[in-house]
Amino acid sequence: MEFNPRIESEDRAALRVIPYGDGEGKQREGGRQARGEITEKTFPEGDADNKIERDGGPCDELKNLERITERATGNRSPADTESDQLGKVATGDKEVSGAAGRATMTQERDGPLNKASEVKAGGDPQPSTISKFGPHHRLKVLGPMDGASLPSLPMSRLASEIGVWLRVFRLWSFKNMVAFRRSSAVWLGLVLLVGLARARDYRVNLAAVDVDRAGQLITFTWPAEQPEPAAVRGEDGMVLALQAAASGRWAFVLPFQKAGEVRSFSVVTKVGKAPVVPVVVAQADAQRVRLSVGGRPVFDYPIDRTVLPRAGIKPEYHRAGYIHPVYSPSGKIVTDDYPSNHVHHHGIWSPWTKTSFQGRSPDFWNMGTKTGTEDLVVLERTWGGAVHGGLEAKLQMVDLSGASPVVALHELWRVVAYDVVAVAAIGPVAVFDLEITQRCATNDPLVLPTYHYGGFGFRGAAAWNGPGDAARYLTSEGVTDRLAGNNTRGRWCYLGGLLDGKMAGTAILGHPENFRAPQPMRLHPDMPYMSYVPQQLGEFSIRPGVPYVARFRFVVADGVPDRALIDAFWNGYARVPTVSVVAMP
Repeated sequence: MEFNPRIESEDRAALRVIPYGDGEGKQREGGRQARGEITEKTFPEGDADNKIERDGGPCDELKNLERITERATGNRSPADTESDQLGKVATGDKEVSGAAGRATMTQERDGPLNKASEVKAGGDPQPSTISKFGPHHRLKVLGPMDGASLPSLPMSRLASEIGVWLRVFRLWSFKNMVAFRRSSAVWLGLVLLVGLARARDYRVNLAAVDVDRAGQLITFTWPAEQPEPAAVRGEDGMVLALQAAASGRWAFVLPFQKAGEVRSFSVVTKVGKAPVVPVVVAQADAQRVRLSVGGRPVFDYPIDRTVLPRAGIKPEYHRAGYIHPVYSPSGKIVTDDYPSNHVHHHGIWSPWTKTSFQGRSPDFWNMGTKTGTEDLVVLERTWGGAVHGGLEAKLQMVDLSGASPVVALHELWRVVAYDVVAVAAIGPVAVFDLEITQRCATNDPLVLPTYHYGGFGFRGAAAWNGPGDAARYLTSEGVTDRLAGNNTRGRWCYLGGLLDGKMAGTAILGHPENFRAPQPMRLHPDMPYMSYVPQQLGEFSIRPGVPYVARFRFVVADGVPDRALIDAFWNGYARVPTVSVVAMP
């Protein structure tokens, strides 16, 4: 399954060769001749190729080439130290650090868990084994500079080398070298013009938005003939890392965009082939996959059903293939697993409850009934990178109510964590997406009668157990009373509470394309638990050949929930950005 968010529109100006500047050269030459700086030239009859300069200076071709070189190098930033910093940004230099951006890198896992780790730079994650990685390097926030005037670094080196050759050529004054000088100048001019045509400056522009948006994933197509990009730089100086996808698109996460604001970014291209340690890392062992961002854990994904939090849990409850624990930015655990009052609850999980299948009624949610179960089949892959990392896993729902087990549904989970740079408007957050795709495993549908819970669940921390305000709820409609919010519909729901005397919690955002969105919600009266429940609105079926897809985003934060900010995160998740890529003249 390709990670390829939709883009409403994308425009890219056609590549344009930078003009040679003959008119400009003639104007300069005319001015110099008026001042007496141009010496007389003679052209022997019948031999136009043997043009001779009486003062032994450079011929016209060399002068024109010098002017082109001056224009190429004249566009460089006057601050060499800043250019050097950008070079370090693009190469992932260890001396460049900070929280404003990340260098491009991806990695994945495939095969046995005990294989050595493989790290590959750039591109869409390719299968490899995730193991332990070194420190997480971050890109430094540089001072303001016009990205449109930032030259490609390979081009500046080319111009510098040509300038050296020109200074050497100016010393040549022997008549028997004129033809060689002419051909060399023409050759060098062609090389320079080709370089100028290929090494371009580009800007990624975002159209104004009508509401605040937070945590937007921005993707765009990059010209294949251009040097590989490493990051984008905003007009405010913020540097945001780029990561490639298999589709040829590149992605970065924009932390915040105000309503009515147009955003523009210059593209910083990569220099060199130095590997860069990913910021978002998926590290797997025999028991779990841990996703972390910048060395800070975001969530775990258990893959060994025999690992239990305590003794005495009956075998029918054992399972793997869910999300727990989920960590707040300060490291607090905001989910629970195998809680004693509902042993079948597991952090974030997705079985159906009341069903009809082949004339039987398996319950995949309440595993204690022994009529159905949901469990992990295989961990397909993991990956990490400068912008996002995650995992894909296959699960199945098995009907145990008949004479022999029958697989009713195949499931694919895709979980993606993002590096969302903390800015003043949003503060530190952990953000990850879950996409669940369910398909019939037989030629028979799975019927889902009207019911009040099941299909998706989130179980909050154990400290929030109990009625009243032990668990704090807030819905997109502004409802904070869990009893009043139960069975209502909402675009998102926040569930949190006090942990060690301080607030922390998670906003669970439902995608607008989910079935029957905004979906009804189950808010439990005395347990820290919520569920999105489309079957509250009536019976429906998952039929052969028609996959059921559900998508959610989780925003985990410390502190009191901010309704306007959660709305901004939902807007950034649900609304499609308008992106254009423009080649600068």
